[in-house]
Amino acid sequence: MVWTLRTLARVKDGTWSWSWLESTRARLSPYILTAVAFLSPFLSTTAGLRPYLQELAGLTGIPTSIQATVVGLSAAAAARFAPRRLWPLYLVATLDLFFRSSGLLVALASYLAATSYRRPRDLAIYAVAASGTMLIPTAATTLTSDGGGVVVLVWLPLMIGLLVAARRQVVAELRGRASQLQREQAARADQARAEERARIARDMHDVVAHHVSLMVLHAGALEISATDAATAAQAELIRNTGSEAMSQLRDVLGVLSSSPERDHRTYRVAAPVADPQPKLTDVDRLLDQARVAGLPVHRHDEGRPYVLHPMTEHAAYRIIQEALTNIRKHTHGSTARVTVRWLPTALEIQVDNTAGSLRRLTLPGSGLGLTGLRERVVLLGGEFSAQPAPTGGFSVWARMPS
Repeated sequence: MVWTLRTLARVKDGTWSWSWLESTRARLSPYILTAVAFLSPFLSTTAGLRPYLQELAGLTGIPTSIQATVVGLSAAAAARFAPRRLWPLYLVATLDLFFRSSGLLVALASYLAATSYRRPRDLAIYAVAASGTMLIPTAATTLTSDGGGVVVLVWLPLMIGLLVAARRQVVAELRGRASQLQREQAARADQARAEERARIARDMHDVVAHHVSLMVLHAGALEISATDAATAAQAELIRNTGSEAMSQLRDVLGVLSSSPERDHRTYRVAAPVADPQPKLTDVDRLLDQARVAGLPVHRHDEGRPYVLHPMTEHAAYRIIQEALTNIRKHTHGSTARVTVRWLPTALEIQVDNTAGSLRRLTLPGSGLGLTGLRERVVLLGGEFSAQPAPTGGFSVWARMPS
């Protein structure tokens, strides 16, 4: 006995498991229920359906066996929907008229069938079964002696149920679209945060890298021109430290400008030191710094100066700053020329340098300078170009609305 139970239960790892019996019952129960429901009219006793079927046979002339077959098919069709857990309603509604009770169960079953089933085949089976059953006249009612009962109790509830099911589907689709819109809005917000991080990285590059590169250049010049070993060693230390700082700064900017998946972590950027935005009036000080660093630079203005939009003026300063920084970083022995053209509706900035030898002291770069300048100008509705000059140097040009 114990061996039989252990075999049926399939003992595994000391635990009794009846899962295979449950799965077998789930697979076979719909078919067993269908067969029982179909055979039940033929197995009915005198206390069951037989008296009513005999009474119908006397009224309609339809043999009892045929009527029992119709009832069995109807019951089997209802039982086929057993996994839906609504088959008792369908079965009661199908047999309702044969027990001389109300036909409201038929209407309720029709409505539930229309709202529960999605496949047309299931609805067709139910409609045929219910209609075929109701078309059999009974002694208790005359409503089903024609097609009126079928229309009122079967097809009308079916239509109402289909309308309700369609409305539910539309509401579900609208909810799905709303959820999709929320996801897209969250994705756009993430993209906006990523772009903001990239803008912060470019601003840090424009401001910090310029001054750090000046420090490294001054330290390198001091190292070369120092007359004693101690000064040269200190200058070398400053130059190496500055180069390392720029390399670490480039790594930080790479993290800020990237857009990996974050777990809604908030980035806090330290507030900058209070300093007004640089303007074109500060360009002369910028040129003086470049001259001190060993870069001969000249400025030429065309047109009469006027008041500019603050964003345009700030972008113009950054363009000149970045262009001079690149010249000092990549060339040696060249001369720079800064041209500012005051046009009626626009401002043009052009920075050219003559051909020079490549600088022996190589400075690390982030590669974001020209990209940042281009995006700044484009955001202002202007044009930007940076390309080698025909004379062998390099030329940076930008035009922005004033």
